[in-house]
Amino acid sequence: MTENTAVEVFETTSTVGLMDEIQALKNGKTPVLSTMDGDDRASRISTLQAMTDSTPLDDVMGKEIEVAHYVVQPVEMADEETGELVSVPRIILVTTDGSAYHAISGGIFSALKNISSILGMPSKDNDEWPVKVTPSTDKTRKGYKVFTLKVTG
Repeated sequence: MTENTAVEVFETTSTVGLMDEIQALKNGKTPVLSTMDGDDRASRISTLQAMTDSTPLDDVMGKEIEVAHYVVQPVEMADEETGELVSVPRIILVTTDGSAYHAISGGIFSALKNISSILGMPSKDNDEWPVKVTPSTDKTRKGYKVFTLKVTG
């Protein structure tokens, strides 16, 4: 990918704190992990569609879904206690029927890391995938609600 030198960025007070992200975008280095197969344009468009057309994971909470792929995108959110911006994972689960569900959740990210460490990464060459999971919530010791994925098959 070549750097787009035709884009000019003007630094103003409204862009303070965004300059690193703008530079990463200009350099084609914005971080997104996608397990969706293919490196052609159609495959990349499918990834973008999953990222932009997904439904909240809450809509299928407690229901079994068959996850074929996932996308992880870091986003910034304010910490509830300190107000400081922190990077958190936005997860998009893509099912075998092409549906996509999103959540901003460290618990879902942790579950995907565990699943992928045991079954490997989703790909057309990995017959361990798709994986049936049931999105659910658990409570932490401090009483916070966290999302997780219960593997069902």
